Amino acid sequence: MPHLLDIEVLSALRGLVRGGALGLDRAGEARRACADLTITRYGRRPLLTA
Repeated sequence: MPHLLDIEVLSALRGLVRGGALGLDRAGEARRACADLTITRYGRRPLLTA
């Protein structure tokens, strides 16, 4: 999974909080859950040279 996943998740959570669809507490839980995923994060460079 590209490491940009984390940035995309944070961006989505931020938008949901700003739009009032998600509270800060729940957004924090979602952020921690994403960080705890047992996935391998790959940098973009290997994907560009593959």
